Amino acid sequence: MSPMLNLMDLKSLYSGLPDDRPITSIGVVEDSEKCPPDFYVVSRTHDQDSDADLWKDGFFGRKVTRYLCLSKKQGLPGLSDYIVESIAVVNDKEVPPDGYTLLPRTIDSEQKAWRKKQLCYRLSKRSLTSNLVTDVIVLSKMKKAPEGFTLAGEINGLTVCFKSVPNSVASTPNPSLSLTSLNSPINSYSNISAPATPRRKSNGHAPAPPTPGSEESMDDYVSLKPIRPPPPLPNHVSPVRNPMVRQSSKVVAAASRTYATLAAFQGLEGVPFIISPKLKAMADPASVPPTTVKTWTEYEIEREFSYDFRTERQTQQNSS
Repeated sequence: MSPMLNLMDLKSLYSGLPDDRPITSIGVVEDSEKCPPDFYVVSRTHDQDSDADLWKDGFFGRKVTRYLCLSKKQGLPGLSDYIVESIAVVNDKEVPPDGYTLLPRTIDSEQKAWRKKQLCYRLSKRSLTSNLVTDVIVLSKMKKAPEGFTLAGEINGLTVCFKSVPNSVASTPNPSLSLTSLNSPINSYSNISAPATPRRKSNGHAPAPPTPGSEESMDDYVSLKPIRPPPPLPNHVSPVRNPMVRQSSKVVAAASRTYATLAAFQGLEGVPFIISPKLKAMADPASVPPTTVKTWTEYEIEREFSYDFRTERQTQQNSS
């Protein structure tokens, strides 16, 4: 068999493997054929291969459709190292959970994305999250998530589920890089060796450092030392009160507008809850000018407000 055939077989085999790369962005489109570049549309249901329209409009009037579209390449601008960690379905008027982002409008037509129910998702930094969402499916008849999937919720009679895998499993190389590496001779992999791991004693503990003259090498203990310090633990502070989270929410909100998404707090981030300076000045008695009340005499009142009812009397005489 020629090397070219081997290369084609390897490429086709790779394309048939499950794509465990994490999803980096989610959107909603009205027309399934107008999916943005680097996105793919979820147009068919997983269980019955039927239309995965999440709007399910009535039979009368113009047909309205809504389809999910996903991307594993195109992240939000300025958030390229962020991935989708979780997905949820909430009611139309319900506030999304902490840290979740809404999808209020379609990408292709800027129309309202949902009715009655709406989908939201949470972005997390890839190096800090423990789980990654790698797939989203829509079910037409099944109301429970298939094996390996998690139930997000129901939208207009259709069930939305997502596949979540541990971070280490989802961290697979980019297919474009892998396919490029297939062009090199296969024998080039023969020089790659697995890193040595330290030997362990039968009791499960790492062996003690070797003494001078022992047969054991220090190479066995080098891999026991961390190559970098552990990341700092996240602060368990509400995003509304944490200025750092509030600032990142601004970035997410600004970036989300490009993809018809909206931050979780609906534009209230950064609004200072303080009294207006005008009201403060009015509350200070020293800054308010004294009120002067004019004293009226009886003559001034009669002259200012005197009324003889002449028009009414004339009207009454004419009518009689």
